[in-house]
Amino acid sequence: MSKKYESLAKDILRLVGEASNITQLAHCATRLRFNIKDKSLIEKEAIEELDDVMGTSWFGDQFQIIIGMHVGDVYDILCEVGGIARADAIKENLDEKGKFSIAKVFETISASLLPVAISLIGFGMIKLLLTVLPMMHLLTAESQTYQVLSWVSDTAFYFLPVAVGYTTAVKFNATPLMGVFVGAILINPTFVANVSGEVPMSIFGVPVYAGTYTSTVFPAFLSVAVLAWVEKMLKKLIKNEILDSLLRPLLTLLIIVPLSLCVLAPAGSFIGKYLAAALMGLYDLTGFLGVAIFCAVLPFLIVTGMHYSFMPYWLGSIATLGYEPIYLLSNIIYNINIGVACLALSLKTKNKQLKALGISCGTTSILSGTSEPALFGVLLKNKSVLFTSMAGCFAGGAIAGLFKVVVYNIPANWALFAFPIFVEETGKNLIYAAVAIVAACITTFVLTCLFYKEEKE
Repeated sequence: MSKKYESLAKDILRLVGEASNITQLAHCATRLRFNIKDKSLIEKEAIEELDDVMGTSWFGDQFQIIIGMHVGDVYDILCEVGGIARADAIKENLDEKGKFSIAKVFETISASLLPVAISLIGFGMIKLLLTVLPMMHLLTAESQTYQVLSWVSDTAFYFLPVAVGYTTAVKFNATPLMGVFVGAILINPTFVANVSGEVPMSIFGVPVYAGTYTSTVFPAFLSVAVLAWVEKMLKKLIKNEILDSLLRPLLTLLIIVPLSLCVLAPAGSFIGKYLAAALMGLYDLTGFLGVAIFCAVLPFLIVTGMHYSFMPYWLGSIATLGYEPIYLLSNIIYNINIGVACLALSLKTKNKQLKALGISCGTTSILSGTSEPALFGVLLKNKSVLFTSMAGCFAGGAIAGLFKVVVYNIPANWALFAFPIFVEETGKNLIYAAVAIVAACITTFVLTCLFYKEEKE
């Protein structure tokens, strides 16, 4: 497999200005992500003409090349032929040199939280079993097995600040265990008891905010992000190695604990609480129309990378409310629907290469929920299909919003195999979700067959 993409990797390296023009290189599920010294050396059009390249985009100061499911193979070869060390290839932090941008903030938050979201999937699936098994009369709520699995499934969500503390520390190159302990401070049993009992607390004469931080995201994220900065500053100031090992951990805690308990954690709690409240308020105000519009414009959010900004919201919503009614739902409808659009195009087109691409990208999007190859490789190059898929998304989102469909767990799959996350005791939520998705697919398929016209060469 590696040899197949050797030529592609070498062409990409040449067209981005060689390894000397790359400051950082990483990849996600479908994209190569380049941080570049000189943007003028990027031959964007030539890269897009390469076989197996679905498209390109700029995300802030980062140049992204959409490859698809084989991005890992291309990445491996790029690191090898370009002499790019893997330890250097995956570092993407806010403290890197370059312009500060909102896009970089969103991506950094998302990169910090993504490992947490993936780890929570298993715990969410246990919650699903606790819903399904009693419905099938295979387990009762009074049984010890049910009760044990119940508190086990709650564990990851309760201790969310600890997990966020660890992944944020890794992202910002802080000491990982310090990140864990800072997250743990926020849910220390004594602190939680004092908050519940309304016991006054202060540190160095500064009042400690009586906040509840279990199942939260932003308080630990902000605290550990600042922790990383504090560690780096102290490392620069303390030159002696022995003194550094003695003083830096102590001074770090003496600085970060009051900052966290008095300023950062309360600020994070405020951000998380009011971000969720604002989105839920908008959902209540706009009803089904708001879900329909959001679902329809989701392709543009993904193209610009703005979808990263929603991760703290939906992760926090699942952890605190136990459900999420907007983003996860829309994303699943979008992924399946965009795949159907590609399959409809492949049915209509006489271009053999486009037909094969449509089938490949469409199947990938429907089955795996990886939509970038379909979006960048097919829809953005065939605008009529993009618009018919948006119409389908609008129809599916409207039906889902009308029937108040929600998602109860973090999806392990963002497409066809995501249906278990809609399950609840009555089964109605799952039925309405299926109706919304089928309606979206039918709308898209029919409109694409009606309005797609083959471009004349």
